[in-house]
Order: sequence, then C-alpha cells, then structure tokens
Amino acid sequence: MYLWRHLDNNTQVTDEVLIARFLDKEYIDNLHSLKGTGTYQGKEVKFLLTQYCWVYLNNWTVHFHSTSTLETPESPADDDMA
Repeated sequence: MYLWRHLDNNTQVTDEVLIARFLDKEYIDNLHSLKGTGTYQGKEVKFLLTQYCWVYLNNWTVHFHSTSTLETPESPADDDMA
C-alpha cells in the first residue's frame, strides 16, 4: 500500500490502480507497479508511458506472442482442385 490518495475523492491509491495502466501485464513477471519494470521470458523490460508499450532495456519493443499466433494455418487439400 502507498500513502497516496486521489485528489478528487480521497481514496487510497492501491497496487491494482497502478498496475491497471499497463498493457499486456499478464505476460510480465515481477511487475514493479511504481517503476513500470518487470521481466518477460527472463529478460528485463520496462513500460514506456510516452509510447504506451513494453520495451527491453536496449529499447527494442517487446512483441508478445501466444502459441496460437505462432502456428501456421493448415492449407486446404489440393486433391479437390483437380
């Protein structure tokens, strides 16, 4: 918990509020909500608010891939075309 409060309604700022601003947070391990840093596949990453994306520490953009996007679609059988 943090001692910060929202100015408009005086509610306390929680980790959930801070983490909500990060896209693709489900892929990030060890997410630090204040620094916007964590790890992805064992490599350190940071969230850039100016570009609203995750980048590695060498400033390359992180591309999140699921197994479904890596699979190639099956081609239709060619024997129907003959």
